[in-house]
Amino acid sequence: MGRKRKSDKNLPERVYVRRGKYYFVDKSGKWNPLGSEFHEAMVEYSRLNTTKAPVITMGQIMDRYLREVLPQKALTTQKKQVQELGLLRSVFGEMEPDDIQPKHIYGYMDRRARVRGNREKSLLSHVFTYAIRWGLATDNPCRLVTRNKEAPRKRYITDEEFLAVRAIMPPVYQCAMDLAYATGLRQSDILNLKWNDWSEDVGLTVLTGKTKKSLVFEPTPALRTIMASLKALPSKVSPMWVVHKRDGSPFTGDGFRAPWQRYMRKAIEEGVLTERFTFNDIRAKAASDGDDDRLLGHENPATLHRHYKRAPVRVRPVERKGGGKE
Repeated sequence: MGRKRKSDKNLPERVYVRRGKYYFVDKSGKWNPLGSEFHEAMVEYSRLNTTKAPVITMGQIMDRYLREVLPQKALTTQKKQVQELGLLRSVFGEMEPDDIQPKHIYGYMDRRARVRGNREKSLLSHVFTYAIRWGLATDNPCRLVTRNKEAPRKRYITDEEFLAVRAIMPPVYQCAMDLAYATGLRQSDILNLKWNDWSEDVGLTVLTGKTKKSLVFEPTPALRTIMASLKALPSKVSPMWVVHKRDGSPFTGDGFRAPWQRYMRKAIEEGVLTERFTFNDIRAKAASDGDDDRLLGHENPATLHRHYKRAPVRVRPVERKGGGKE
């Protein structure tokens, strides 16, 4: 067995990052370039890595998961889960899959924050699912582990807050906020929209990245106005992407979030807001304010009401019947 890694512990064996690019070091010591993006790097790694050694540890199973399964997921999910796999590998990597018991998983979750522990346990369960499929494990111990209780996020953006924050944002963010409110789309789905997804006659056609739900948003006057504003954004070239930078290129998730955070801090400092909100909180505002429960693409109404219907419910007080005096 080779020396243990001191860095990049989340990557497969013999894969390293050098000057922003991924490389696979084969047994001869040759550094084979894999690409600068994680997805293409794992595809190329899968092609180059022809090792037929038997898989016996969770670390090796995670390597195969990284190569064959993770590249199929959305880029934002890949980035998040490659870090989560690094954490899981540090605890379970040297263990054989059938030696892992629920008590080991509970012990791991007890050392993590509630929500993070749930997410990482779910990822470990998915790895076990594939390990069973590949004939490398006989059971999934995660199925016997109870999730931590989570309190759903309750932040509701008032109309006043929305408009006040929108006013200090640059035009591209104003348009993105308007589109998020009109459609309830996640930030990642909005950043992935292309102009060929929009038609004045049909509307906006979206295949959501997380749920793979196909949605068609009707070309209402309000949506037409938003799309016209997006079309009018300055660009040095004819852009392919609906939400784009001045050079016409798309935003990355991190590239979009960094300025958003700066403007959120500005809003707090200038007294525009007392409590910041995330871009995806606009999705909850759309669900709360809208009348169509199909807007977010959730088939289970319980999910919609538990996580997204956040507006205070206005109720009428009971009036005492009869005219008698107290």
